[in-house]
Amino acid sequence: MSLNKIKHIIVEIDGMRCSLVEKGISEERLVFLKELLETNHFTVKTSEEKTETGEKTYTIGVTD
Repeated sequence: MSLNKIKHIIVEIDGMRCSLVEKGISEERLVFLKELLETNHFTVKTSEEKTETGEKTYTIGVTD
């Protein structure tokens, strides 16, 4: 499979269109990915969601 057939998923986070990086991740993973992406000069947007069990999960995307 060639790498040029990747489909970007677009989501809206805080009113901005973002390319989805990951959804339903833990806070530790969010912190790790956010640091990594910001180090590489991406503008990062995040949102918090609660699962049916009350557990917090996060979504992370980039605006670039």
